[in-house]
Amino acid sequence: MRIVYLFQIVVFLFIIASCNENQKQNDARKKNEIQFAKHFQLEKSDSILLLHILDPEKNTIEKKYALTRKLETVIPRGYLRIMIPIKTITALSSTQIGMLSVLNQEQKINGISDKNYVWNSKVQTGVKNGQIVEVGNEGMIALEKLIKIKPSIVMYSGFGKEFPHQKQLEQIGIQCVVNYDWKEMNPLGKAEWIKVLGALTDQLEESENYFNQLVGDYNSLKNLAQKSNVSPTVFSGNITGDIWYTPAGESFTAQLFKDANLDYVYKQTKGTGSLALSFEKILSENTKTPYWINPEHPIIEEILNLNPKMNFFDAVNNKNVFCYSKNMNYYWEMSAIQPHHVLSDIIQLLHPDVKLQKKLYFYQNICQ
Repeated sequence: MRIVYLFQIVVFLFIIASCNENQKQNDARKKNEIQFAKHFQLEKSDSILLLHILDPEKNTIEKKYALTRKLETVIPRGYLRIMIPIKTITALSSTQIGMLSVLNQEQKINGISDKNYVWNSKVQTGVKNGQIVEVGNEGMIALEKLIKIKPSIVMYSGFGKEFPHQKQLEQIGIQCVVNYDWKEMNPLGKAEWIKVLGALTDQLEESENYFNQLVGDYNSLKNLAQKSNVSPTVFSGNITGDIWYTPAGESFTAQLFKDANLDYVYKQTKGTGSLALSFEKILSENTKTPYWINPEHPIIEEILNLNPKMNFFDAVNNKNVFCYSKNMNYYWEMSAIQPHHVLSDIIQLLHPDVKLQKKLYFYQNICQ
């Protein structure tokens, strides 16, 4: 009986210890809670930061990285090691440059895709003086250049899943990290990928502080828009060839329109990408729609020169066409990490009853 009693005590203490350990692990995970992003996870322990990249289609872990400061630190089986803070990064997407700039980490960039799509002046200077090299896009990467500059990591967008020559690059110490910020359907989810860049550059706390402030600013603007007396009706997109592409009702852009309290014509449609419609359908359903947003041109004259039939839209005749096209490089680089500025622009332009009295960051009326 005494042995049985002692055994029961041991089991009880073991259960208590396990519960405490589980609680500690849960507490650690709470410190790195991901609020809006769906395609990455961060878990922190005493000496390791675990980064999981999730497959956007299957919602399963696609890539596993162990971020460590010491080479001798033992990492879990199946993880790829990345030493932090990373020394250099080849950033193949504009949004990555924007997020690094917010963290004041542009100096770590040693490679980009194409200088013609860069807005950041520090990165432009780096290209001019040879400190930053153009290596092409991930589909046609210049492998020799990449090997020569040997970044700590290459961050790519995962359009074709595996990065070209990934195994070869890993063998010489270059890790390839996929970034699915472009797959996020929530503007705040896209911006939350700054935490991935923060973790890699040892700026996690700074990235969390920035993001928390951003969430507060975005939600304040969203709440302000919902209080507006009107919900302006908008249509979106433009024609390419014979097809008019407009955001589907479950897309990132449709969510932004919803947050701005806009009544988007195709808000009830299914899909997270774009709808492919005929010009005739768009015209028949939007002749009287008062506002046109995101036609992808900086001035209305360009649109009318390409297609004079655009004059049939009331939005054109009433000079109510809005777009972020004043500086496209600036928009693509910074809008993902500054969705509150995008929202602020839209509210000011389409909700005149809301008095924000802020400057316009990205958008303008292209008829003026």
